[in-house]
Amino acid sequence: MTYTAPKLNQSQQFTCSSCPNFENFNGERGRGLCKYHNQVVFEHHESTDECISALETESNKYLQTYEQPEDIPYSEFEPGQTVKVIDEGEDNHDEWSSFVVVTKIINPNRFSSITSYLNQPDWFYLLSSLDQDGGEMFWVAVNEICHVDQSHLIETADIF
Repeated sequence: MTYTAPKLNQSQQFTCSSCPNFENFNGERGRGLCKYHNQVVFEHHESTDECISALETESNKYLQTYEQPEDIPYSEFEPGQTVKVIDEGEDNHDEWSSFVVVTKIINPNRFSSITSYLNQPDWFYLLSSLDQDGGEMFWVAVNEICHVDQSHLIETADIF
């Protein structure tokens, strides 16, 4: 299974802090570890097309380890789809922001331990705003977004 991502507009940038390979140190200097490059980076650094390509290559290599295509975890969203980011602070789903999926990567660490299996999502998605000028880009986990036409089904208020 091979996935080809669309080329990104150079005006569209996202920072290291939203990358799934960034582990924040939570210090006052805003630094963290880039697991892909194995080096300390600042969370405000702009990521590059090389970072996206590296994530996609790593994801594709991992997908090829599955012997049966039906064993690959199902991806609910595909590049080009419009989604809404679930805002737990906003009860009115009409107010949630809409974005377009740019690319997706599978989480290769999901099945590495029981803890990661129970706590980590299968997929991460790079989202871009719907603005014509490119706007912001950021990574989200599958459990942070929903289909635009299904946002009214999501309940963010505490039930109990």
